[in-house]
Amino acid sequence: MAPPAEFFGYSLIELSVLAISDIIQELIKAHENGKDLNLNKIKTQISSKYGLPSTPKLVDIIAAGYINYVGRDVQQIYHSLCFYSSS
Repeated sequence: MAPPAEFFGYSLIELSVLAISDIIQELIKAHENGKDLNLNKIKTQISSKYGLPSTPKLVDIIAAGYINYVGRDVQQIYHSLCFYSSS
């Protein structure tokens, strides 16, 4: 699957980083608003947005979340990730 025209020229790694960032933003918004979301659905939608051939792995999302949101309650976000991925 080719990326949309607006992302033409980006490498697969760059597109993956953008997708993971968007996924984390959605998770944090849902967490702050106390809402549940379907992680697999979000991963699929965002991966399609960037034209990725597959969805990012949960471990990559957790690692990026930890690196980018160290100031937040990482343990609580981690538990949310585990809960949402099993739904």
